[in-house]
Amino acid sequence: MNNLEKIPIFYMSIDMLMQFYKSEDIVKSDNLGITTDKKTIICQILYKERELIKSPYGIKVNKNSLVKWRKKITEYMIDLSISNYQLGRTSSTINGKNFNIIAFFNWIDKNKLNLNDKKKSAIHIFQAYTLFLKSKIRDGSIKNQTASMKQADIRNMLRVIYNDQENQIGSSASLIMRTKQKLSKTEKSSTTDQKYHYQFYYDFFVSTK
Repeated sequence: MNNLEKIPIFYMSIDMLMQFYKSEDIVKSDNLGITTDKKTIICQILYKERELIKSPYGIKVNKNSLVKWRKKITEYMIDLSISNYQLGRTSSTINGKNFNIIAFFNWIDKNKLNLNDKKKSAIHIFQAYTLFLKSKIRDGSIKNQTASMKQADIRNMLRVIYNDQENQIGSSASLIMRTKQKLSKTEKSSTTDQKYHYQFYYDFFVSTK
């Protein structure tokens, strides 16, 4: 990736974020990070072109690749972190949910998929991400419970971001069960899964030609 430059990250604890909101101060998300027992650079999802720096921990981005509508996502991540903090959830839970959202956008941008501010794109992407998670279960990379939690976190986020009161996004793909279902060796994917596989890979290869 070209034109990457290191940007300074402004880390805020959840207590600090709560104080900012109470005083109605504006939280700038372009270079925001959240700190609990570890640091999370949540602003990274704003940039399509980015590269994390391991030591010292930081990030390089192409500022021209910033996607403005994704600021709704960082706002959601802030609100979710505050809500879970107020409910007494552990730092591990807060970090895990933010990590799942970041991983989702890493997958989107790595595969150059088009998630925009239209609900139709969210339905397509959620279907494709569900298939991706199922493929990771099949190859043993992740367990059912992990995949189920990842899918649920993304489903909940998309429902809020797209104001999906009719649950069109969440109901567009089959839910991943937390426990492994016993299948016969000869059992094939469901018709629904086959349809998603065909449509996703057809659209993906056409779009990359």
